[in-house]
Amino acid sequence: MDNKYGFFDSWEIINDDVARKTCDKSFFQYRGSGLPKEVRWFFEVEALSPGQKQDIKLVFDGNAYDAYIKMEAGELSRTRIFWESALAEKFAPYDKEIGAITLEFHRNTTNLFDIEFKKQNSPTIQGHRKMKEVFDKFINEFLDAKKEPFGDNPYCDFIRKEIPSALYETGLIDNKKYQVTARPGSGVWAVVPWAGIFYKEITTSAQSGVYIVYLLSKDAKRLYLTFNQGCTDLGRNHSKKETIKIMRERARNIQERIDSRGFLADENINLGDNLSDLAKQYEFGTIFYKEYRQGEVPEEAELYQDLSRMMEIYKDYISIWSSDKFKKPGEGGDDKMDKLSKADAVNRIKSYVKSQGFTCDKDLIENIYLSLRSKPFVILAGVSGTGKSWITRLFAEAIGAGDNYEMISVRPDWSDASELLGYVNLDGRFIPGMLTSVIEKASQPGNEDKIYFVCLDEMNLARVEYYFSDFLSVIETREWSGDRIVTRKIFKENSFGPDNDGEYHKRYGTLYIPDNTYIIGTVNMDETTHPFSKKVLDRANTIELSEIDLKADIKGNEGKVDIEKADPVSVDNKFLRSEYLDFKACYNAHSEEMGHMIDILEAINKALQPINAQVAYRVRNEIAYYLSYVLEDGLLSFEKAMDNAIMQKILPRVQGEGHRIQKGLSGILDTIIPGMNFSNEDDLLLAIDNYLKTAGDDYPYRKSIKKIRFMLEGIRNNGYATYWL
Repeated sequence: MDNKYGFFDSWEIINDDVARKTCDKSFFQYRGSGLPKEVRWFFEVEALSPGQKQDIKLVFDGNAYDAYIKMEAGELSRTRIFWESALAEKFAPYDKEIGAITLEFHRNTTNLFDIEFKKQNSPTIQGHRKMKEVFDKFINEFLDAKKEPFGDNPYCDFIRKEIPSALYETGLIDNKKYQVTARPGSGVWAVVPWAGIFYKEITTSAQSGVYIVYLLSKDAKRLYLTFNQGCTDLGRNHSKKETIKIMRERARNIQERIDSRGFLADENINLGDNLSDLAKQYEFGTIFYKEYRQGEVPEEAELYQDLSRMMEIYKDYISIWSSDKFKKPGEGGDDKMDKLSKADAVNRIKSYVKSQGFTCDKDLIENIYLSLRSKPFVILAGVSGTGKSWITRLFAEAIGAGDNYEMISVRPDWSDASELLGYVNLDGRFIPGMLTSVIEKASQPGNEDKIYFVCLDEMNLARVEYYFSDFLSVIETREWSGDRIVTRKIFKENSFGPDNDGEYHKRYGTLYIPDNTYIIGTVNMDETTHPFSKKVLDRANTIELSEIDLKADIKGNEGKVDIEKADPVSVDNKFLRSEYLDFKACYNAHSEEMGHMIDILEAINKALQPINAQVAYRVRNEIAYYLSYVLEDGLLSFEKAMDNAIMQKILPRVQGEGHRIQKGLSGILDTIIPGMNFSNEDDLLLAIDNYLKTAGDDYPYRKSIKKIRFMLEGIRNNGYATYWL
């Protein structure tokens, strides 16, 4: 057996003959203890079946006592050790030393163990010293830290790095199965900062699933260890009142089926007054909890035991969840994404793309995914040969939509929508366009959950406004109808010519853009193509593929380069479909982050107003959608998301000559680099270069700063600034 010695929940296997159990309240209360599967070999009970038990003898103070080890017959199939009441009476005096003692088991002969209590004069369990240290700092320094700006605050790094490190170091959390994430906020300070433990197959985000999370109250006087649940998905489809009701039903359902291990199961958790909706939902989502008060954080051993018991609860939940017997109130049935988080699915996509030999920027796949969720029309721009069409096809293949992928090559002579949507020929017959054929197929009954991709290859060989304006207008009419997103009809009444028998109207007249159809346009920006108008740029996320490293896929390899095989991930349309269609929903779910986003956009608008390049409500909304998915899926930081938003929705709109353009771009720099004042620099390029020399390798807004520098260099060299290479 690999790794047979070490820490397993509240047990430690010292060697083949000695095991140690750290004693907690439930140890004394229930006259027994759970046995993790990694510990069963020590007691020679690996072969037990549900309902079976093995009798053993425990020798304490020279007297032998009856005990037994039993595997439960229920759905959890837990294995536990129990001892007779006479031995429990001998143990009773020691319950005053909870957290300071362990019970050691010494193997004597088969089914016979000598036991003795041992004092823990100092914590012996891995990671204990660090747990108390970081929790005290978490509680005591939060309010003072909040008085300082959020960006580059060392306390933020402490929360993000030191708290997860302390939890991992307990030895209770297998990093192959669980992910620990701590958040002080996202761009702005959170009302309730948190540190969560997520079973990766269920969730990696506090927005959905069931997980363990430490929650610090708004006034920083109380830290709660909780077994909790996400509610964002519920909140999209239910009113606030219905969401709370479903969450409490789910909590009661879990409480009825899983032992509390001594944790509280009431609704008295108090995170503070005047909470945001998100912070308030942590209270409603709590299933089990324990409170630690400021100045009264317990010693390391008790913190360890509390986490150990909460991990046992989580493992019980996972066992039920994995068996597919756990009914989740308010949730649908067989959703493929229930057991695969969005972050895990994106990582699988990245692995598949890499296995096909495609090399790209490390966040490109995340960006494409987030952009498609925000709106099902994305533009990939870059010089010829960077793989724009290739990555579009690989992305479709990676999510199992390769058979539903259609490439449409745009021709320079397109001057209207006839090739895409259709036209009436000389005989009076309606000939459907290539895009209409895809939409018709995607709209067929039974195909609603399948994903369909269309690649408009080299879409700016013709003027996009000429042939695509009808589609752009229709896509702006998206709205919810039941559980589907619909648009107004694609065709007008007179689109089909004579159509005397109504054949074409019946077949195509009711078509709208279905929510399972996604369009990616690829563009080259050179002398053979047409520029984009603001109408087009406002209606798409424009992702630039410009970083080229010809050695990227062979670095670190000598000789032949091996490509590791990876399979596509199986997802349905819920993986990509938009959830937000209006700004208010985003704001209600993420008010703090949305407020911070608006502050940034307003500052940028102030800089861009003199050149008439401000962003309006459509751009604001689509950035809000993008940012909401970032926050919920946990794929990027707030700064990286806003960096992408500035690159994709704001900078492409800025072009022109002269001092006013330079002033606008320097104003954007002042907004995204706090503490700098580029607007007053005489040599703006030199000031940027000096900043970059001291900024390190992973500075915030990296893409936007480099792009602005490129645009400013265009003014210096050519008298004209443009986003495009």
